[in-house]
Amino acid sequence: MKIIDLLNFDKLNTENLIKYLIMFSVITIATLIIPTCGVLKQHAIFVGLIASTTYSILDMCYPNYIVKDKYSQVSMY
Repeated sequence: MKIIDLLNFDKLNTENLIKYLIMFSVITIATLIIPTCGVLKQHAIFVGLIASTTYSILDMCYPNYIVKDKYSQVSMY
């Protein structure tokens, strides 16, 4: 597989990308604001990158599947 195939932006899922960017932003801002001791901006960005990367890996490994019952009868139990 070529590197160009891996960087194919036509297949990029923008919904997931927005989700990961929001996660990165929230964690980075929370890391800067919440602690009482001073946190360097670089360390807050690292924490945000680790959190959003972990979230994206979990999202890829364990995606959310919705299974619909193909039999739509009401259960009597």
